[in-house]
Amino acid sequence: MHRNLGSGFQLVLNIINQRAVPLLLRAREKGYGVIARMPLQFGLLAGKFTPHTLFEKNDHRSFRLTPAILECALRDLGDVWRMAERLGLSRVSLSLSFCLSFPEVSTVIPGIKTPQQAEENTSGVVRLSADDLKTLQRLYSTKLRTIVDQMEHQG
Repeated sequence: MHRNLGSGFQLVLNIINQRAVPLLLRAREKGYGVIARMPLQFGLLAGKFTPHTLFEKNDHRSFRLTPAILECALRDLGDVWRMAERLGLSRVSLSLSFCLSFPEVSTVIPGIKTPQQAEENTSGVVRLSADDLKTLQRLYSTKLRTIVDQMEHQG
């Protein structure tokens, strides 16, 4: 971004991996478009896993989302899921809404394997209030950031 090459870029952005948030303002100042990828963090933010979920050995999630990490993540995501309920959103919709509530983000790449996921990924997305966005950022800084740190140490 500092060399002013190109007109946009992709970055990882989701509720539990908000490391890129500081880059968003710089991207806007330079007129870059931003594509958010991994908004569901390997499916973790879709809310379909339990602490007992196991992945095949050839699935990269088998070492990134170990039972211990899943247990910790599911516990720490409780406040996020309560927000989704309060707002009347699915967990997927809240996760996608988080990314798209940053005005710098124009596109999100959630990944789609089934027609049902295509429908789920394209409905119920809203612009979160500034207060809700700040709450999610506060949750990240106080407890959610450790989830991705744990995943990285597994690899």
